[in-house]
Amino acid sequence: MKSTVRGFLVFLSFLSGISLFAQNLKPDGGGEYVFPHSQCISESQKSAISSEIAQNIAQLKTVGKLHSDASIQSVPSLYWPLQPSANFNFIDYYGVSNFVDLDPANPNSILDWNCGARTYDLSGYNHGGMDIFLWPFSWNMMEGEQVEIISAADGVIVGKNDGNPDHNCDFSNGNWNAVYVQHAGGDQGWYGHMKTNSLTTKVIGDSVHVGEYLGLVGSSGSSTGPHLHFELHDSLGNVVDPYFGACNTISTSLWANQKPYYESALNMLMTHDSAPSFAACPFVDTIHAEDYFMPGDRIYFSTFYRDQLSGQNSIHTIYDPTNTIWYTWTNASTAAHYAASYWYWYFTFPTSSQTGPWRFEVTYENQTYSHDFYLGLAASTSEDLAFNSLQVYPNPSTGIFSISGLDYQDSKVLIKTLQGNVVQECISSDSKEFRVSENIPSGFYLIEVQGNSGSVKTGKILITK
Repeated sequence: MKSTVRGFLVFLSFLSGISLFAQNLKPDGGGEYVFPHSQCISESQKSAISSEIAQNIAQLKTVGKLHSDASIQSVPSLYWPLQPSANFNFIDYYGVSNFVDLDPANPNSILDWNCGARTYDLSGYNHGGMDIFLWPFSWNMMEGEQVEIISAADGVIVGKNDGNPDHNCDFSNGNWNAVYVQHAGGDQGWYGHMKTNSLTTKVIGDSVHVGEYLGLVGSSGSSTGPHLHFELHDSLGNVVDPYFGACNTISTSLWANQKPYYESALNMLMTHDSAPSFAACPFVDTIHAEDYFMPGDRIYFSTFYRDQLSGQNSIHTIYDPTNTIWYTWTNASTAAHYAASYWYWYFTFPTSSQTGPWRFEVTYENQTYSHDFYLGLAASTSEDLAFNSLQVYPNPSTGIFSISGLDYQDSKVLIKTLQGNVVQECISSDSKEFRVSENIPSGFYLIEVQGNSGSVKTGKILITK
């Protein structure tokens, strides 16, 4: 009944051209995405790593590459140890599942820096760092190398582990891949669970600067999914929680800009031709992402949150090509807290829907996010026509792009808007290379290739400046 009523309201809105007042609309699917706890590193592993680091430090001091053993109080401010790579294509990329457990008792005695329970322990183990997980579609992001681990401060590499499997899904998977940096001031940053063979080429004893690449996020060692375990030790080897809060003993935050306890945000909003499907660890998810549809299609609209809290309302709006509201609705989670959550709705668009660029927009926590999709433009299905990445200007190729699979001479290549208007007829420098004018604005375009035999092939290209 819910879908029938919703479809009738959308149909009335479509016929009348009058926007409906935003009403609460329950999702067609989604919910909490759970990242299971794992003992990131055992006490025996930690002891072995500490011993190896101590030996490395002693040797580095002998050759003059390390000097003082200053206390933790002299640590420079730490910066966030992750950043998106050049391959990143979402809005945001992470969530926090666990902080340091400050309650020395275990098991089932937990306390985080904000006097909450966003941490865990096991028998004989207290979680000693913070876990920053990739979200959404963590395995896809890992395989796409979309998130880099970077040094949180200047320092010297005092240890490295690599070559261990990075697709682990449980607690019993041996050693992790990691880089250990002695930051300026004497503290050590442990950066664990890295992707195999992604570690910096720098060796033990080399200096690194704040923000410098250390590796890629993986799931090596005892891990249940791609995440970074960032652990901080003082000069005596004690675990230090860098967050300032009522239940931590430090006098000030060790972060240059401490993030809030709950950092509520929308990591991504998307359109799909079917509901996204999450696979079992360690397989990539089936996203079903699609931005090009035809009138009459069923379109799925999804949102992916981090730190979603009860009562936080989201306003969802779909705009047609004239920037008129086609449909708008609200939704709020009733759960106290989701570290990661996702929701989706679907609508079947009338066959008489306007063609052209549409927009899906979500306002959440005073931030507005948008995603473009298109009606009346079918995605290219030609397997022998592929366009390379294109950045018109400025770049070394000055707007030259190539088309693979083009096997005829004297081709005419038209660049068109999504509405079919020709913006340029490209002149080929040979049978496969074409130059795009610097005057064409950034955006999605149609490419139409007309061969001298009368054949026509089409595709899409993204032009950015």
